Amino acid sequence: AKQLYYSAISFVDYNIGRILDQLEESGQIDNTLIIFTSDHGEMFGDNGTFQKFLPYDGLCKIPFIARFPKYLEPGTVDDRMVDLNDLFPTFLDVAEVSYPANFWLPGESIFLKDGIKDRKYQYVEHNKDNKRWVSLRNKRYKYNYYYGGGKEELFDLKNDPKEQRNLLFNCNNNELLDMKNSLRMKLVQYEKTWVLNGYVVNNDVIKLEEY
Repeated sequence: AKQLYYSAISFVDYNIGRILDQLEESGQIDNTLIIFTSDHGEMFGDNGTFQKFLPYDGLCKIPFIARFPKYLEPGTVDDRMVDLNDLFPTFLDVAEVSYPANFWLPGESIFLKDGIKDRKYQYVEHNKDNKRWVSLRNKRYKYNYYYGGGKEELFDLKNDPKEQRNLLFNCNNNELLDMKNSLRMKLVQYEKTWVLNGYVVNNDVIKLEEY
């Protein structure tokens, strides 16, 4: 399966190269915003799991590489959190087009210097009902909540980048519990803002039948 997947990636890379070659030949490459990213990853055996329905980095942490000489110096690295919600606002920004609706978007242009999106955190959500999970991370810790059964996970991504040790298992460390509570409270605010009604009651996420 991995061999087939890698061959597909190689085929995509080859054809991206053809597009870039044409942009260069046409003289448009420096006038074109190029973003290389993906909709999701693939667990592919990480932690004994497969496919694309878990909140771990093998699935959720994807490339986001941009090239646009008008805005970016070559080799620039920006460690703020960014996600696919930022694509549409970024395209509008570069095209100098106003957003044509009157409701708030969850993303912002990646070229906006003083935006209101809190890029110290990354929010991820998946599915609905008791199959639903939500995740919130900062630079070091990731908190996952599964509505089916109310299961919680907290990972130290600095010391456990493969997310193999749930710090909430038999946890009596007040510092870790405070971190969990802080991320959970912020996650509740994301759920209240962006999700259909019913998942947050009395200012907290609900617990559904285990999936």
